[in-house]
Amino acid sequence: MMDINAFRAGLAADGFTEVLESALAPGQRIDKHSHAWDARLMVLEGTVTISRADGNSTLFERGQWCEVPGNEPHAEAYGPEGTTLLIGRRHPAR
Repeated sequence: MMDINAFRAGLAADGFTEVLESALAPGQRIDKHSHAWDARLMVLEGTVTISRADGNSTLFERGQWCEVPGNEPHAEAYGPEGTTLLIGRRHPAR
């Protein structure tokens, strides 16, 4: 389990300049998609399952984190109690 302050410090050190908190509805699913930015997320409450294009799915619980590189197809499924995430975005250089 990672400390939230250490997670925030890691975001800043690694160039994740956009940081936001997001609350997702219980049982919400986001079908396969990708985005142009790298995303690093930490679960503050609840759970999220990230399913990657290679068929691997991983459940993340409170205090755990993961990273999804930009342009990587993935799907997201949020737990039955809802989920709150701290999300860092690192946009590609222009």
